[in-house]
Amino acid sequence: MRTAKKLTALLLAVVMVLAMSVSAFATDNSTATLKVSVIGFADPDRTVTLTGTTTVKDAIDQYASELAPVWKTVTNSNPNFGATAYVAETIYGEGTTPIGSDSGITAQFWSSQYPGYGIESTETTSEGTLYHYIYVGYDWVYTVNGETPVDAANGYQLYMDQCVLTAGDSIELTYDVQTTRWTSYDYWLTA
Repeated sequence: MRTAKKLTALLLAVVMVLAMSVSAFATDNSTATLKVSVIGFADPDRTVTLTGTTTVKDAIDQYASELAPVWKTVTNSNPNFGATAYVAETIYGEGTTPIGSDSGITAQFWSSQYPGYGIESTETTSEGTLYHYIYVGYDWVYTVNGETPVDAANGYQLYMDQCVLTAGDSIELTYDVQTTRWTSYDYWLTA
């Protein structure tokens, strides 16, 4: 009888310890922070609940009723992901608005066929003519922990649906004038 009581007490103790550890793990949610700003005006920070492989797109979709994101599919050139990716066409009703020459930046020409795009300068090298392209416009950009996420394997910038978040990450989603510059030997822009 004594052995049965001791065994029952021991069994009860084990069950209680397991029950407490299960509830402790269940309430341990991983979170990230979503910061949104539009032309210098910042919203209050939002807490994003992370489950499994939560991406930046998933984080924005958690607040879809407030942010009203409209997603567009684009062709993805990163071989480590599928053929398509998602970009935010609009958030809060704000989307891409090219400004090009209205930016006040001097360029050789600004394209009327591709608003916002221009060629700032050209140079002749041993490989041919190197074009210094520019794009200026209002756009949504994002960073995680202050950096633009890239695929470490090949350096491609990650789309919002490709960037997986970890606990404690800080996502900054910003809508403002963006200026992007790059060079190429390929001439594709027309005036």
